Amino acid sequence: MSDAELDSWKSEWRQQPDLFAGLKRDIGKQNFFTALAVVVLLLGMALSAAAALYFATDYLSGLFTGILVTALILGAYVWWAWRGSWQAAVQTTLAYAELSHRRAVAAARVLRFMILYLLIAVVLYGGYLAWNWRERSISAGLYLALLVAELLIFRYLLQPRSKRAIDEAAKLVDHVSELDNV
Repeated sequence: MSDAELDSWKSEWRQQPDLFAGLKRDIGKQNFFTALAVVVLLLGMALSAAAALYFATDYLSGLFTGILVTALILGAYVWWAWRGSWQAAVQTTLAYAELSHRRAVAAARVLRFMILYLLIAVVLYGGYLAWNWRERSISAGLYLALLVAELLIFRYLLQPRSKRAIDEAAKLVDHVSELDNV
């Protein structure tokens, strides 16, 4: 005769290492993509600085300087938003689930900041183009259209995904907490 509660505990005990390995793998992927984003950010900053120095026109120098300043501001904000989300405090499933939740919240903060930043950039750049519309080329309008497209993608495609990621991470933390309390 078998004990149902004991069998349930055995089943949960067997499932938890798979959950831990999956969480650890996901955190590793996030670490890789974070490092890749830092490399891309630094490369973009270097290219913008080089382009600002190379091009003699005021417009292109201003554009590339704006890209450089934007990269610095966004990089600093990302660094601030992700504080406390670099690694798990201990090597447990609950710690990795909580780290996953903290990272989802940090990513949502960064996305919200980027949407606000893009909105300000669209308004300022659009105002600048409207003020100097006779002197601007088609490429200046394309830059504005790309900024608007990026703003719409962030707001209507990525922001709902970000909210779902937070909800899923919170449910995972609750689930793992329940497993630890059993």
